[in-house]
Amino acid sequence: KYRIPGEKRIKMVDLAIEANSYFASSNVELINENVSYTVDTIKYLRNICPDPEFYFIIGLDNLFELDTWNNPEDLSQVTKFIVANRISNNRKKSDAIEKCQELNKRFGFDIELVDTPIIEISSSEIRNRIDKGLSIKYLTLDSVIEYIGENELYKSE
Repeated sequence: KYRIPGEKRIKMVDLAIEANSYFASSNVELINENVSYTVDTIKYLRNICPDPEFYFIIGLDNLFELDTWNNPEDLSQVTKFIVANRISNNRKKSDAIEKCQELNKRFGFDIELVDTPIIEISSSEIRNRIDKGLSIKYLTLDSVIEYIGENELYKSE
C-alpha cells in the first residue's frame, strides 16, 4: 500500500536513533539486489566491524520460528539473540525458556530472554493514522514526525 524508498526508511531510522550512541543503522539490505537473509547480513556486518559484539533483538513470536530461518547453524555462530518477551504475552514464559534451551541444544544459539513492558505502538497503527490524517504525536520522535510530514509519507496512493 505504501511504497517508501529505502533511503527514506533508513533516514527515519537514523532520526530515531540519533540520540543513542549504542545504535547504528546500515543500508546493507537496501543495496543488496538479492534476497537478504539475516545470517548473511550479520556476516557482512561482522566483516566490516570485526570487534563489536552483535545482538539481534527479536520478539517472542520470532523465537518460535527461529529454527526455520535460513541457515540457523551459521546464524547461531555469528550473533547473540535478545528475545523481548512482553510481560503479558499469551505464551507462557516456561514455553519460551524451553524453546531457548531447544535452540541452544540443536544449533548452539546464545539467547537471552528479557521481559519488556507492553508498549501499544505498532508501525501499522502509525501508518494508518497518518493515512487518515490523525496525529502520531507521542507515538514516535518529533524529528521522525517532521520528516514524514515534509516528505508526505504514508499517504494513500
